[in-house]
Amino acid sequence: MAGGKLKRKQDWPILLSAYLKERAGMPFVRGKNDCMIFCADCILELTGTDPAPELRNYKTKKGADKIIKSFGQSIEDIITSKLGEPKPITKAMRGDIVLFNHNGDPCGGVVDESAKNAAFVTEVGLCRIPLKNCLKAWGY
Repeated sequence: MAGGKLKRKQDWPILLSAYLKERAGMPFVRGKNDCMIFCADCILELTGTDPAPELRNYKTKKGADKIIKSFGQSIEDIITSKLGEPKPITKAMRGDIVLFNHNGDPCGGVVDESAKNAAFVTEVGLCRIPLKNCLKAWGY
């Protein structure tokens, strides 16, 4: 699927808003609601296609690190392998996947409904940051 375009559902803007509201109340759980799964689940919700079923088999940081290493060195490598080359953050649109440096670690997130912020799952729950603070973006 690398670089291949997924087709978003017709009502994807409504689905994006509902998805982010639903996830706002969910706690961080590795392998269930962390940055990798958050991004994959968003794409699944908006397109009906799971972009990364092989990411769904871990429950610990060690397990997550093993999956990351199978794709390269970082979350960025996973996203690029699934969605193709990134685009400049200035080209990011609602629902796109973005990369942010969270406490020294790369973290995947989703451009929110406003297209001015990005939502990320962290150990303290769903956080939003200005999109301009993100590093890269991927469309699908």
